[in-house]
Parts: sequence; structure tokens; C-alpha cells
Amino acid sequence: MRVEQSGSRAVLFGVHAYDHLPALDGVRHNVPALRDLLTAPEVGGFAGEHCVAVPANSTPTALLDAVQDAAVHATGLLLVYYAGHGHFGRDGRGLLLATQAPARTVRTTRSPTTKSEPSWPTPRPSTAS
Repeated sequence: MRVEQSGSRAVLFGVHAYDHLPALDGVRHNVPALRDLLTAPEVGGFAGEHCVAVPANSTPTALLDAVQDAAVHATGLLLVYYAGHGHFGRDGRGLLLATQAPARTVRTTRSPTTKSEPSWPTPRPSTAS
């Protein structure tokens, strides 16, 4: 069975290496594996150019730009996938995505949907493959 996703878009992002949190070794492999499945014609049906795996060492702006671009062009499903550490904000509503920065240097936004620029630091590039 072939799945048609011509109007759909996917953005995949994962952080596996942290300075102050335990590493998540599975994340390093699950984002590329998920992209492979989503772009397989018999499984996900996404065109390769419509399924973006944002590199783990990307800036917050690059991640948000990828999500915004996908949202603008999606006429069907919009899939945004994050793998990594995260926790809820003090209000219990906003989900905060963790990076490798020390806790005292991280400023947070209330919600990923706020209009202000998020202020989390960039994850460090992985040295292992």
C-alpha cells in the first residue's frame, strides 16, 4: 500500500549529548531512522524534501525556521517530532526542551508558541557516530 503525503510536512529534531544531563544514546539513531521510515513510499510516503531532520547542533532559530517553513507549506499533516530531555514549566503548561547548558544559564520562555525568541543555548556537536 502506498501512502500519499504530498501536502504533508515533517520536522524531526533530537538532542542526544548534554553537558549536565545524562546522554540519550538512542536519540542519535532514532531521528535518522524515523526519517528513513517517513520517506519510504510504502510506509510514510513523505517526499525527502518535505521531511527535514534538523541537526542536533542547530541554533534555536534554525529549528524554529524549519518548523515555520513546514507550517507555511503544509496543506495536510504537519508532524513535529522532538526527542531528548524536556520538562514542563513552572505553570505546568509550557514544555521546555533541554539542551546541554548548565541550569543557571538557561532562560526559558513560557511556551513554544510565544512570539518572543527562545533563549536556550545550542547543543554541542556530537563527536561519536
